[in-house]
Amino acid sequence: MLVARHRKAAWTDLDAGPDPRVRELCATTVLISAAGEIDACNADEVAGRIESGLAGYRQLVLDLTAVTFCGTAGFAVLSRLDTHCRHVGLDWVLVPGNEVQRLLRICDPGGRIPTAGSIVAAAARLTSKEFRTA
Repeated sequence: MLVARHRKAAWTDLDAGPDPRVRELCATTVLISAAGEIDACNADEVAGRIESGLAGYRQLVLDLTAVTFCGTAGFAVLSRLDTHCRHVGLDWVLVPGNEVQRLLRICDPGGRIPTAGSIVAAAARLTSKEFRTA
């Protein structure tokens, strides 16, 4: 059973949604959840906020199930995050909602962005030996 401990986020709210939530799942894994819209107006801010929540962690579960709109700038955020995580050796898994899933079908048909159907499945994937980076 996962027990989430809240970690105070040092960010203000997204333009179209509530505060992104940062929760520590364990000493090495963080859960970041966001809601609302991700578009060209706030994509850089969203990316920066996600990246700032990664300090001190080796794994990320990014929960975007409550995102109500995700434009192509949102895919740029995910691509930037994927590149950043690979560069620093941080394992991550995205839990997409319907809007983000639709975007991934168009922009990531090869499945480069690691996804899971739920937060529990994402955490399980991160703990599997096959997923862990060398």
